[in-house]
Formats: sequence, C-alpha cells, structure tokens
Amino acid sequence: DVLISILQDNNLDIEKHIAAFGKEISAASGYDDVVGTVKGGIGSLFSNAKEAILLTQEFGTVNPIFVSRALREENAAYWHAPGKRIEAAQRVRGAFYLHNDPQWKTDIVTRGADVFWKMFKYLESNEYN
Repeated sequence: DVLISILQDNNLDIEKHIAAFGKEISAASGYDDVVGTVKGGIGSLFSNAKEAILLTQEFGTVNPIFVSRALREENAAYWHAPGKRIEAAQRVRGAFYLHNDPQWKTDIVTRGADVFWKMFKYLESNEYN
C-alpha cells in the first residue's frame, strides 16, 4: 500500500494490475526456485550500510511472444547449434534492449527517473523513519 501511494499519480497502471491479478500477485511472483536476490547481488555493494532500500524496475520491450521465441532459440542454439549462438544471443539482446529505438530509450529514462524521484521525495519527507 505504501509503494502504491508513492508511485500513484494520474496513471492507473498499478490499479489495473491489482484489479487483474490481486495484491498478492507481484512482479516477483513465480520465482520460487530462483537462486539469488537483488539484496544478495546489488545489495552486497552496500555491505557497510546500516540499512538499504533496493528498488528495481523492469521495462517492457517487445511482445512477450517474441521474447519467448528469442529465449527458446538461444537455448536451442546453446545446446544443439553452437555455431549459431552469437546470432541467437543478439536476438535475445534485441528482445530486451531496443538499441535502435531512441523513443523507447527516452521513455524508459523518463519513467525510471520519475520512480526514482518519487521514492527520493518520499524518503526525504521522513515518513520512512
């Protein structure tokens, strides 16, 4: 609820997500067997900090069908066609990073900065303490 109140503005994306999936479903859902965490990775860079708040953002690129296809092709090349691995890996990169789309880059920087400054303002307001 706190995160929703911080990030909520005129954008109804959060409310749409909750309406579709409920509050119990989050972006972290479905990763029960994953080893490692943001805290253990990026968080390890701040080992001397008394307290750290870690926030990650995920930005969409292309239709999930194309992402899935690129991942499957890369996996198949890894196991069965090593000579095609570089080409397949480039398609995976293309599914996650639109290097030839300046508008996408502008949009993700704008959205990322928006979330950063909203969190900064919230923490600066001493409501966090």
